Amino acid sequence: MPRIITDEQELLDYINNRPSKKQKRLVAIIVIVAVAAFSIFIAVQIHKASAFNKRVEMAEMALEAGNYEEAIKDYSAVIDENGNNASYFEGRGDAYYK
Repeated sequence: MPRIITDEQELLDYINNRPSKKQKRLVAIIVIVAVAAFSIFIAVQIHKASAFNKRVEMAEMALEAGNYEEAIKDYSAVIDENGNNASYFEGRGDAYYK
């Protein structure tokens, strides 16, 4: 519910404490820049994840095709980027074993 101003002093205080048009524009510009920066950040993260997943797929396809040297190279690159997944080590180990 909006606040009702009851006297002249309250009205003057309200008018004097309102943000200026310049301040409002500055806030709008800051918000737009922040949203744009966040959008770019998200786009970069999605692209990195996509490239990483493609590298994992290439390693798996090389292993399945019997191209063990290529599989070892690809799995090693995947492990260098994210060594927290045991299946990448398993894939590289399979390539070494065969």
